[in-house]
Amino acid sequence: MLQVTDLSLARSDGGGLLLSGISFTIAKGHIMGLCGFAGSGKTALVRCLTGLESGFSGEVRSEGGPVRLWQMPEGRDEDGTRRKAIDAALKTQGAGCGALVLDDPDAGLDPLEKRELLKGLRKLANDQGLPVLLVSSALGTLKAVCDDAAFLDAGELIEQGEALRVLGMPLRLRTREFVENSEGLGSFLQLLHQGRLPGAGDDPVWELTFLGDCAGEALVAQLMVHFQVSANIVYGSIDIIGGQIMGKLGVSLRGSPGNLLRAQNFLKVHGVEVTVRRGAIDSQQGQA
Repeated sequence: MLQVTDLSLARSDGGGLLLSGISFTIAKGHIMGLCGFAGSGKTALVRCLTGLESGFSGEVRSEGGPVRLWQMPEGRDEDGTRRKAIDAALKTQGAGCGALVLDDPDAGLDPLEKRELLKGLRKLANDQGLPVLLVSSALGTLKAVCDDAAFLDAGELIEQGEALRVLGMPLRLRTREFVENSEGLGSFLQLLHQGRLPGAGDDPVWELTFLGDCAGEALVAQLMVHFQVSANIVYGSIDIIGGQIMGKLGVSLRGSPGNLLRAQNFLKVHGVEVTVRRGAIDSQQGQA
């Protein structure tokens, strides 16, 4: 287990804190992803955890050995790639440490090398029960392999929890901004607010999030049957986060306020997360 408690680090120029009250725990065999915008303090935290920075307050405790910083192997295989070298380095560097920290490890890797790294990292965590902290600004990398996730903003850990929730349905505004712009949703929302999204017109637009085996499109089709609400799909994506399936649909809708409100409640009852992106429902009008 890797446990970090109330870690803070002052700026070298005396201008306040670079890191403030950082606390988290990574269980044995778990991979936790850490993300944040540039300048959020990710590198400073890595330095504190791995012993490269000693002037911090708080506690870093790891069971079974020191916290080790991953070093990308320099050598290449006979075929010019680093896939075998990466596999060997994971076994070597993962041995004898209490936790492994990787700081943007996929930078400069081709897709096959990246796949080998993530596959090996998952195997290392599972087989040795090693806690792993994966620091990256690549949202796809974190989604592919992490069990848990945390978001660092201006030196504070403002959101953490299960990877599916933090990376798929974040609660904090800054986390949502990061996720939406990383996965291309930012462009979709920009077109929506500019009134230039094809198929949306001036109608209300909802983003529907489905988990697991929930048949999203089938539920959308039922809105017309049960509530006389027509739905036009203008955006869609499917993700696997922490081994769980998440689907998102952006739909423009047309119907009376009362029917829209009932349709929204119907979706929520069936386990669909509804985010109103444009055209909030007037609940008083809907109850009329």
